[in-house]
Amino acid sequence: MNNKYMSVHLESQQVIRHIGIDLDNTIIDYTKSFIEIGRDFGFKPNSTRESIRKALRRTDGTDDLWQEFQSLLYTRGLDFAELAPSAKTFMSLARKKGIEVSIVSHKSRTTQERFGGQDLRGPALDWLRKHQLIPQIVDEKALHFTSTQEKKIKKIIELRIDFFIDDLEEVIQKLVETASLKTWHFSLKSKQNESGDFQDLLDKFGFDHAS
Repeated sequence: MNNKYMSVHLESQQVIRHIGIDLDNTIIDYTKSFIEIGRDFGFKPNSTRESIRKALRRTDGTDDLWQEFQSLLYTRGLDFAELAPSAKTFMSLARKKGIEVSIVSHKSRTTQERFGGQDLRGPALDWLRKHQLIPQIVDEKALHFTSTQEKKIKKIIELRIDFFIDDLEEVIQKLVETASLKTWHFSLKSKQNESGDFQDLLDKFGFDHAS
């Protein structure tokens, strides 16, 4: 671990030196993107991510329509995507406290050829630059894209991350099972260590907004 980074104590006996954060549906809020792309598929503006996914899978009995939807969501949908509330504040204050911050995302290089083979990683990096997360808060070298979920888990462990934030429950479960690190399920649920609000993470870490 680079000596320039420090640490904070989180709860009893828990030391956090390195925080890792997922990108899609965690740092990037696609709420408006789902509405815009959803219109192309005939969905009403109040349709949620889960309702759209279930409906598309039910329509053809496969993942094909859902995969087509995602290919549009993570390309054209970035035009409507927003920064998750308080995410920038959380990451900025973590760095000010001397904590290392990395972004680790399971994101293929391109969409499938049948969906145009469009670049996925370049637009995501441009979006992070547009919202002044890279390089102002997170160094570009601390942004990691992996081609599979398994490689994402390995990268998180390789980076020696102490605390990882992700919207996918299966990623959280695998990290809990395979690595000695703390996790936070970025979800609208209200269980312990679950919340879809970075404000709750600010409170958990005891970060003072004025600092």
